[in-house]
Amino acid sequence: MKFPFRSLGVMSVVFSGICFLAASANRHTANLGGHNLAGFYWFGLFGLLIGCGLLARNFVAAWLFSGTTAIIGLWLVVGSIMKVPFPGLLINLGLGFLLLRPIWILAREILNRCK
Repeated sequence: MKFPFRSLGVMSVVFSGICFLAASANRHTANLGGHNLAGFYWFGLFGLLIGCGLLARNFVAAWLFSGTTAIIGLWLVVGSIMKVPFPGLLINLGLGFLLLRPIWILAREILNRCK
């Protein structure tokens, strides 16, 4: 099976590093009454686990990554149609359909394997 998710694994690991960096940099200001970004540690941990799984070509990690991006993409598309005014609607629709792309690639790979 051709596995197209390796570059997405690198991007996921980079994203997790940014989340860890943002949460660590914010720790001092959160103690002084600023916004608390400690929840970003969980996003970073999830991104790191999924990214390492994608780099190792793990099929379950591909499903988790594709499922997560598909849920976010559907939320953007449906939520934008109902509540967002026109200029922002196009941006949200474009981003939502872009986030639906990994699940489309994975489904196409599975269908090609079944032939």
